[in-house]
Amino acid sequence: MSQRTPPPSAEQQLVFLAKIQRLFAEGDFTATYKFALLISLADLAVELGADDGAELTLSIRQIAERFIQLYWRHATPYSTDKSGMATGILVQNLGAQATVITQISRFRSLHGVHTLPQARALKAYASLLTHVAKTASAQPLTYLQNFGGGTDPFIYEHGGPGIILLKAGVAYCLRRFQPLVQQLSRTHWVEHIKNNRRNGLVLGESRDLEDFLFSSSRQSLAVVAEGLRKLDGDRCFYCGHRLIESDVDHYVPFSLYPRDLAHNFVLAHSKCNRSKSDTLAARLHLERWLERLESRSDDLAEIGLKAGISADSTTTKKVAAWGYSSACQAGASAWLRAAQYDVAASGPWSETLKGVASAPSILSHGEYWDILRPLTASLDIWETIYLHALTGEDAVAQWASGTSLRPFLDALPADLREGFFAAYAAAMRPIYPRRADGTTLLPFRRLFIVAQVQG
Repeated sequence: MSQRTPPPSAEQQLVFLAKIQRLFAEGDFTATYKFALLISLADLAVELGADDGAELTLSIRQIAERFIQLYWRHATPYSTDKSGMATGILVQNLGAQATVITQISRFRSLHGVHTLPQARALKAYASLLTHVAKTASAQPLTYLQNFGGGTDPFIYEHGGPGIILLKAGVAYCLRRFQPLVQQLSRTHWVEHIKNNRRNGLVLGESRDLEDFLFSSSRQSLAVVAEGLRKLDGDRCFYCGHRLIESDVDHYVPFSLYPRDLAHNFVLAHSKCNRSKSDTLAARLHLERWLERLESRSDDLAEIGLKAGISADSTTTKKVAAWGYSSACQAGASAWLRAAQYDVAASGPWSETLKGVASAPSILSHGEYWDILRPLTASLDIWETIYLHALTGEDAVAQWASGTSLRPFLDALPADLREGFFAAYAAAMRPIYPRRADGTTLLPFRRLFIVAQVQG
């Protein structure tokens, strides 16, 4: 029986992160291919790797498939819908247009297809995949690991015709730090396109570029919503209450795995979606979601086909397994229900609290980037989760009373405030139980920004 390769040590993981940071800071990015390659490697490590230090063999055609997914929408004209602004395909190379975009654009025009699922159904798609694989092999796979005036093959080596080999410990690190690699790649990708002068007439002061590059279109999500209503009925997946208006929610949060897969979508109340936010749902939701994947897999695939969104039940389950495993290792808590909103709507205070919402969130990563980047010479932004060790009775409710619960408490008169807080505290206890030593652990997200100014 073969022995599993142990995961890289904490020190080895820090070395890997330091080299990733150097790659972004000291690498030569004449096109956006290297960003696409890093995203592709991180995604494939999540889907195909394991939580050990083993090497991982990947085919260049697997990488090429991810390139087509990433660039498919990019090969269509971008428009801000603002008067006087031009419309056009964004340039993603400092020289001629990126070859992959040209290849995809030509394929779309020649075969009259608009969605990637339609394209995959054509025999000619194999030829497109071959062309993109050649481009990926000749350019980003050859040059990605060149930085700082030399070559450091710390991520992969070529393992033969059409093959690369992620080195020992690399797949583990890419799985462990996938959100960070994704965030850095996407942020620099957006910045690269904005800094290309040939895109100026098309972009203007656009603030939706990141959504265009990396999210499904509103039209596609509307098709998904309609399909899910027919499939699941007019009920929120999480709370089971009837839907009037609804959100299409990523069951595995988009912030954790920023790729749209039809099997990962559910319909939810806005309050449930907002409350769940970037958190993985609790076991009772997971069990129902997995059962739904098994029983409704073909129906969900059909919804994806109509919406032009990739559908892959197996990959979706692997991503979920990775996400929950990572959360368990980090000691994170799972989301059970929109407690604040449920409690607000279910007591004698319900009329008073109608229309009251939780405290507003901080700005998004992209918004901070847009504000700070023009003022800085270099800028890095990342997010992590701290486990706050709280003490005392109803520690999480006490903590929330100064943050997200404050708008509800402020809206209530004194004679209702105490009862509302007691009901909220009771709702929190099973979600955040006290440990044997009396401590309550609260996962808390923190955003870090490191900027350097010129001069």
